[in-house]
Amino acid sequence: MCWCFLHLLVKLFHLAIQSIHKLQCYFILIGYTFNHVPLGLSKLQSVAIVVDSEEAFQISKVVTLIRWLSKFGVKHISLYDVDGVMKESKKFLVKNWSDLSIREWKEVDKKFASRDQKSVELEWLSFSDGKEAIVKAARYISSSYSKPVELDAHQSKLVILEADVDKALKAVGSTGPEPDILLLFGPARCHLGFPTWRLRYTEIIHMGTLRSSSFSALLKVMYDFSKKHQNYGK
Repeated sequence: MCWCFLHLLVKLFHLAIQSIHKLQCYFILIGYTFNHVPLGLSKLQSVAIVVDSEEAFQISKVVTLIRWLSKFGVKHISLYDVDGVMKESKKFLVKNWSDLSIREWKEVDKKFASRDQKSVELEWLSFSDGKEAIVKAARYISSSYSKPVELDAHQSKLVILEADVDKALKAVGSTGPEPDILLLFGPARCHLGFPTWRLRYTEIIHMGTLRSSSFSALLKVMYDFSKKHQNYGK
């Protein structure tokens, strides 16, 4: 009985948190609709969408996310899932994105139609891309630093700094824009293997399932991001 009661309390607590979150999303959405909530997103340039492979087949939802993000002026979007499902659907995504750019807004988006849709650069990634990048960078470092640094007559050691790794990744063409925000869709609360060298200052936000994604939830993320101040150490 005690265990069931404790379980009920936890469920009620999570339900209360979800209700408060939905109310916040609703009020921010109302303020945004009537221009009472300005968003200062000039520093937002790149966003990563990380989707669980089982949910990555919902291409229409991914297209909708791209369209919403383009409204906020995002210039670059990285689409990532472990198995490369979205990469395999690249042609379909591009076709539907171009169609949606000239098609009439759907009913759910008509009240936001006054906000111009902007062009956006898409990038497709999977776990194999990050693995391949590490292998190429290791080979580059091995060939570039074939001679170890001599410490004394009896000992030698290969010294590799973070700058050397960055240089190697750039040399093999495995770098790209560092996302300002990483939107994670799925049950797991981790980046699922997204290239970690591109996540040094990224805000990682768990969005729940892709099926339950909404414009109001995304708007709250943008609102919270516009209010944050990041301090970069030397």
